[in-house]
Amino acid sequence: GEEGTNVMARRGADGGYAWETQFERSWDQIQEDPRTGRLHARVGRAGPDVGGSSSRGDIWGGDDVLDAHGNNIGSAGRKVRRGMLRAVVIALDLSRSASMQDMRPSRGDVIASAAEQFVREFYDQNPISTIGVVSTRASVAHCISPLGASPSAHIQSIRDAVSAGTFGDPSVLNSLHAALRLLTAAPSHASKELVLLYASLSTCDPSDVFAAIDACAAAHVRASVVSAAGAEVHVLAQLASRTLGTHVVALSESHLHASLLRHLQPPPILLTVSSSSSTAPATLVRMGFPVLRQTKKPRVTVDTATASSSGYECPRCNAWLRDIPAQCALCGLQLLTAPHLARSYHHLFPIAPFTAAAAVSAVDGDGGGNGDGVKKQASSCFGCLRWFVDVD
Repeated sequence: GEEGTNVMARRGADGGYAWETQFERSWDQIQEDPRTGRLHARVGRAGPDVGGSSSRGDIWGGDDVLDAHGNNIGSAGRKVRRGMLRAVVIALDLSRSASMQDMRPSRGDVIASAAEQFVREFYDQNPISTIGVVSTRASVAHCISPLGASPSAHIQSIRDAVSAGTFGDPSVLNSLHAALRLLTAAPSHASKELVLLYASLSTCDPSDVFAAIDACAAAHVRASVVSAAGAEVHVLAQLASRTLGTHVVALSESHLHASLLRHLQPPPILLTVSSSSSTAPATLVRMGFPVLRQTKKPRVTVDTATASSSGYECPRCNAWLRDIPAQCALCGLQLLTAPHLARSYHHLFPIAPFTAAAAVSAVDGDGGGNGDGVKKQASSCFGCLRWFVDVD
């Protein structure tokens, strides 16, 4: 009768009741990309791993190994060619979306704070490189700080731009054009990069934005995007993909800061299409090493157009400069000191990755102590890697 029909409807394909079947945890098949926040189906596993943990190496495959913060540590031992001279343009989205408070105190304040921290750290690790700053709002983009080596000037320009308010719509197209105008002044041997800090889910452009993206790729400009909008925008994803950059959707304020600081290390050099060899052509750069001098009479500096009795004299044209590292405004000679060069050079030969080792118990007498044979907590020397007993 009707009751038998209802019982049959509650039975599954195997003849058992629906509540007797194995519970399927379909959400365990979904993994989140630590770099972009996008969801992907897990691969490399036949079924759900209930109660276990999965390795991100199983998710992405290949040779990439990611740490807890999503950083790639699988290629740490590889030899990668990087550029020591970098020209980086930071583009800030100061549109009305930057006033949203899903990030505290607002998206614009978090972006400005991350940009200021990036500028400070950038010149500490890349002292012979230059930075320029561009802002976009009201469907236009303006250069608020040209390419230069003064972190204080860049930070002040960022603060002035934020204090002017967040309004209107952003423009990816105009931001790319403004960045290209700045990067055309960079020397040909410098690596050209654009880091776009975006806070919106849309863009208002007067023409084809993909043509501007192709122009960036043709000019060998590597464009990367750090988004605070909470979702991926197709135009920004295409910008990063076509220029061989990276695209990250920040999940929190700390994630945004960490994602931006990953651009402190110089990226691998892009191969030129005209290069017939397997590597990009090397370039010898002439550099000058002036010393700090004090003069009795102040002289007008060519970089700040102010009178100063303390400065550096260009060894080629005797121009007077206030600060270095910088490029001489008269003869174009790159001026720096030996410590500046050494701090940039360490990117080419970084410290070997450390191997995590659990603390062991060593018998007293092997590394120190009175040799009574008592087991104590031991440590290892960072130089010779020998285990020794901690002694007072």
